[in-house]
Amino acid sequence: MANYPFDKERSLLKTDESTRITMLLLNVFLVVTAVSLAVSFYIIANLEIDEEPAVSDIIIVPEGAPERGIKAAGLLEEGYSRSGKIIVSPLLVEAELLHLQPYGELGMMDDSILADYQATSTWTNAVYSIALMEENGYDSAIVVSSDYHMNRVKYSFEKAAKGKELDFTYVSAGGPYGLPWIETQLGRRLAQYEIFKTVGYWLGLYNFIDIGEGGS
Repeated sequence: MANYPFDKERSLLKTDESTRITMLLLNVFLVVTAVSLAVSFYIIANLEIDEEPAVSDIIIVPEGAPERGIKAAGLLEEGYSRSGKIIVSPLLVEAELLHLQPYGELGMMDDSILADYQATSTWTNAVYSIALMEENGYDSAIVVSSDYHMNRVKYSFEKAAKGKELDFTYVSAGGPYGLPWIETQLGRRLAQYEIFKTVGYWLGLYNFIDIGEGGS
């Protein structure tokens, strides 16, 4: 049987165009999948930021879950707010209907709360809370939010405060039902949402659409 030398050029010509396109698309799909998984794991691994509370001018609560108000009330009672006040952003009159923690039930008086009624996202939580800080002459704040939400909270506050001489301490309130997010089905679902919301914030989409109504 005769042996024929391998002709690379002729072999490539035999590969039809549709096969080359299919292979290209498959390679692109594999790369995109690998990058998406890497980004997702990175975000999930860095969700929670929990710093040691430091006495500050005020406490800020980007609302959206009951554990946030509970934690903020505890810090207020322990004297971590020099002003004796907290900023609630947004303060929802219909909080009971939304299963959020009514602040009156936490023992807070109306004069303990600086209310923002405008925020509709984590980004606007930061913008309006910082505006209230500046309006009242506050330079430092403890920012309290749910564990799965803390990374995006810090990203928003640091970006909104860029160029301003403001100091923030980020304190986690834990996840749903007072448990770490990874221990509950609700917490794991909310953490998954954070992957998409965080990528949206990295892309600057918060400038055009609300990503995460109610600060959640």
